[in-house]
Amino acid sequence: MSKWWINGMPFTCENSRFKTDITKGKPHGQAAALGSVLDQPLVSHGYTLWLKHVIDKNGGPDQFWLIWYDPKGAPTIPASGVLGPDEIREITRQLSAFIKI
Repeated sequence: MSKWWINGMPFTCENSRFKTDITKGKPHGQAAALGSVLDQPLVSHGYTLWLKHVIDKNGGPDQFWLIWYDPKGAPTIPASGVLGPDEIREITRQLSAFIKI
């Protein structure tokens, strides 16, 4: 069992400052934990990348993070990018400009 899971729940993550907000969002398929912003992963190829609701243990506004999980739902690393809504908008803008459809 991953030492970074919250109370042993797959598809959750916790480190010294942040943890998945399991009171918000959507579950991960059959997994019981809430916390996903979206219905499906952003990337899926065995390992999956999820946009998650996150709690800052020091307080602060609602934020999000990107977490990679292995096929069993264990986070691959406990340190991932914490983002606010403005950063997500900027990432979306830059990627949309880069990818010409």
